[in-house]
Amino acid sequence: MRDIPEAPPVIWVKGDLSALNRPQIAVIGARNASSLGLRMARTLAGGLSRAGIVTVSGLARGIDTVAHEASLATGTIAVMAGGIDVIYPAENTELAARICETGLLLSEQPPASPLSRAISPPATASSRRSASAWSWSRRQSARAA
Repeated sequence: MRDIPEAPPVIWVKGDLSALNRPQIAVIGARNASSLGLRMARTLAGGLSRAGIVTVSGLARGIDTVAHEASLATGTIAVMAGGIDVIYPAENTELAARICETGLLLSEQPPASPLSRAISPPATASSRRSASAWSWSRRQSARAA
């Protein structure tokens, strides 16, 4: 990620760091996804997971949630919009704990950084940028090796 414009100076992580050493791809989408969109995301993420590819996504409702759920067995990376210890939405608290068992949580924001309406859109955009950039930078590193 250090090669992207305005790269974060520090990244906080929690969980199994070995997920960072495997091939990764970002799966992100709508919070209010259709049932077809949710099924497609679940199928895609599950297949990628079985192929040994780590899914990188936000921790939002909808596509992000089902992508993580489908990838739990082999590991997934959740890029957080707030602090590493601020789980949003709260309904994904158990999912975040399960992600840490085989994958990890990752954030550009310092621990305890709350989400608020004032910072949420930029923070969400930042986490989506991070998810995409993290996946892209890992592919570039793999190609260079």
